[in-house]
Amino acid sequence: MSDTLTPMSLADLIRSRPFGAALLGAALVCLAWSGWPAVAEYPSGGLRKIARVHPVASRNPIVHAEPIGEIQLGFAPVQLVASGDVLYAPGGTNGMATLDVSDPARPIVTELTHGLRYDDDPEGRTILGVLPMGDKLLVADRLLGFSIYDSADPLHPKLEWSRRLPGNPTMQAVSALRAGDKFWLCAGHSGLVWLPEDFDASSPVTPISGHPDYTRASAFLAPHWLLAADSYDGGMQVVDLSDPDLPRLVRQIQTATFTDSVVTTGETVIAANRRRGFSIFDFQNPMRPELISYLFLPDWTTSAVKTIAVWRDQYLVAGNADGYIDFYDLANPREPKLDLRLWLGDECKALALDGDLLYAVLWRHKAITVFRLSTPKRTA
Repeated sequence: MSDTLTPMSLADLIRSRPFGAALLGAALVCLAWSGWPAVAEYPSGGLRKIARVHPVASRNPIVHAEPIGEIQLGFAPVQLVASGDVLYAPGGTNGMATLDVSDPARPIVTELTHGLRYDDDPEGRTILGVLPMGDKLLVADRLLGFSIYDSADPLHPKLEWSRRLPGNPTMQAVSALRAGDKFWLCAGHSGLVWLPEDFDASSPVTPISGHPDYTRASAFLAPHWLLAADSYDGGMQVVDLSDPDLPRLVRQIQTATFTDSVVTTGETVIAANRRRGFSIFDFQNPMRPELISYLFLPDWTTSAVKTIAVWRDQYLVAGNADGYIDFYDLANPREPKLDLRLWLGDECKALALDGDLLYAVLWRHKAITVFRLSTPKRTA
């Protein structure tokens, strides 16, 4: 019997059991390291597919947006609030413009409320939000605090009094909303605070317990829920108002990014998430909201949702930093469809809807453009 070893071919080596096992193990290690489909264990249920809108507009859009007017200001508003024939345009350190829009094709500035005119201006204002309330305006002011203006003449509001909340300018009111028998202030690092219905300059201001990040905006969801956008760490807050004397923070929904504003339509809630687009939730059971859809914007783009609104209870209107306004059909909120992409050529910072009129801020042009929206019937 010869002791000479017969050379093994490469094919035989690969087919050999020890080598094959080693090769398979190495391949699995490489796949795991590369992040290629890994096996995940779910404690209950399995993987649930969530619809995601595709940012390609319809070739035959249902929504029509006709530009009918524009006005340039000396500053770019940070918010727009439409109230009948009046449009309020808070501009941060630039104060606020009040506009007559009785003829929406020809907006006219009727009042300019000064902002921060110079460093250490004792009467300086940083106006961030406005809430019309009959013949008064509740104005969110980072420097003077929340303020009440006499708006018996709505085109020429006049300051009556102001009151600062405890803390520094980042802990003052940013926006306001009336819900139930209370007025709610989103107050930055102070979180949500509320005032009684008949409040005055000396009324108690009551905070909601919790650990706010930077609460910016809120929305009411019938019959007794308040939803607040609380920036990055706070996500979307859910407050139960069923006991008027004991409002309770019952949920905080993280969206893994910034939550800047919230809008509602029926039992559907949409949160604006900047570079991550927006998230859509089913609130049939507000104690257990369900994420049903989302728009995810690629990291390599400069696209960012800056402002959202709902038109005719069916269309989500989303202003984008990339220079356009998108209209998403929410007839089926689980599968929203991008119907119209309206190009502006400028960042859309703020929106306001008044019936079928849409007011949009063009940030770099320091202008407000007016559109008339419609859904004309198609002919065969």
